[in-house]
Amino acid sequence: MLCDKDQYVEELLILKTIAENLNQSNDMKQMLQTTLEKLLDLTHLETGWLFLVEDKPDYTKMADFNLPPALSWDNQKPMRCGDCLCLRMYWEGTLNEPVTIIECERLHNAKAQCWGETRNLTHHATIPLTVQGKRLGLLNVGSPGKAHFSEGELALLQSVAYQIGTAVERTKLSEQKEKQAVDSIARFIVDYYAKASKVTRYLWKINDMK
Repeated sequence: MLCDKDQYVEELLILKTIAENLNQSNDMKQMLQTTLEKLLDLTHLETGWLFLVEDKPDYTKMADFNLPPALSWDNQKPMRCGDCLCLRMYWEGTLNEPVTIIECERLHNAKAQCWGETRNLTHHATIPLTVQGKRLGLLNVGSPGKAHFSEGELALLQSVAYQIGTAVERTKLSEQKEKQAVDSIARFIVDYYAKASKVTRYLWKINDMK
């Protein structure tokens, strides 16, 4: 078991590594996928997935790693369709802090439908992704046989979630600026050719008069 000082240093290294990883890419999906994999590796957890969530019922699974067959069935249909307890809590506004989900509803349903092995994964930690009070999504992580996350583990995961939320918001703003720049160029091109076409028709009219 690590002493308090060693644990503190380890947690700082995890946060430093995650921050470095988040700064390496402006591609949202790639950034979240590599960050999730790095987080699981550093925390010695085996499985995880990340949702970006909008108004009910819209959400998008942006990253996952080492899902059990029960959740990977039919091109990960159990992860793409329907809601679950953590999403409902999110939409209801009752999920504001990291929690241990007692029984993952998606795993329960997949097992009931005989969609494959769960590999003894039953529980997971759910951590909301936020930035300055703005809610962005959910981070879920767990391991087979792990039924509880300590306050220290949840606090560390929340710190990572804050980093991820900040990076997601930064990337969204960057993508928005790029889209605005592209739209501006597109409008310029359309206006240019519209004016050029008008001038051309005018010149043809002059030529016809001659």
